This record gives sequence, structure tokens and C-alpha cells, in this order.
Amino acid sequence: MSAGASASPHIAVLGVGNLLLSDEGVGPATVEFLLDRWEFPEQVYLRDVGTPGLGMVGHFREFEDIVVVDTVRGGGTPGDVYRFTPEELPLGAELRVSAHNISIVDAWQYAQLLGYEARMVVVGVEPQDISTPRVGVTSAIEARLPVIAEVVLEELARLGVEARRR
Repeated sequence: MSAGASASPHIAVLGVGNLLLSDEGVGPATVEFLLDRWEFPEQVYLRDVGTPGLGMVGHFREFEDIVVVDTVRGGGTPGDVYRFTPEELPLGAELRVSAHNISIVDAWQYAQLLGYEARMVVVGVEPQDISTPRVGVTSAIEARLPVIAEVVLEELARLGVEARRR
């Protein structure tokens, strides 16, 4: 999925997660929610990237700014939304952003070692259930999709991008 017709978008909104494990699919569900309700300028690329692990490193080469939407266990209530950059994590913190083997932050750190200069913001969502095999997020997370989308839109606005409501 992508928005816009440009051959070289420089901002990406990437939905990370497994659609087959309920709330683990919050990233892809958010991207779908955004694409269904807003139109984005051609410099913005929106995509469900699944569970890429180290495959994320390639995205850090392609884009200047990346907004990642993923499941984050922060100890809050299902549907709580967290926003952080890799630099805001405590030094040496072991953060598993979601159920993936390699976290998004791990992939970002590898990209930095390779000299890629992308900037990343993670919009994390506290899950209710990431272990039950089920297509679609729980009702608790589905009810929060407008809030999650608003956080993503605020990040895009900080980058000078305004989406238009459909």
C-alpha cells in the first residue's frame, strides 16, 4: 500500500506487525485506517511492512524520516499510545518493541552503524492480546484507532506534512 505517485517519497509511515495475531497487527491496521480516511502528499509513503526484523534496515536507507506504528508493551492499559525516538531510550535498555525477534530499535541501531541517517519516531500501542491466532485487532484497540491515527498525523505535521480528510 502506498499513497502518492512520487518515485521518491522521503517520509514513510510503516505499520509493523503480524495480522494473524490479533493486536500484534495494530501497525498494519493503523496504516489501513489512515489510507481509508486521509489523502497524503506524494512525499509520504504508507505501508504495511509485516514483521520485517532486520529487513527494516533497508527502509532506513530509503527514507529521511520514518514513523513506525507497532505494538509496545509499556505496562499500561490496552490502547495506550506511546511516542518515542530511539535516542529517548535509556542507554543499554533492552526494549522488545513487539513480539518480533529483532526489535525496530535494534534494526535502527544496525542502520546507524551502516551510516544511514534516517530519523525515526515509534508510535507504540499497548496491546490487549498478541498471542491469540485471530485476524484483526481486539475491540479495545479498534476503538483506539482514531487516537493512534491522530498521533501519526501529528508526527507528520511536525515534519511539515498535512493530510487531507477524504
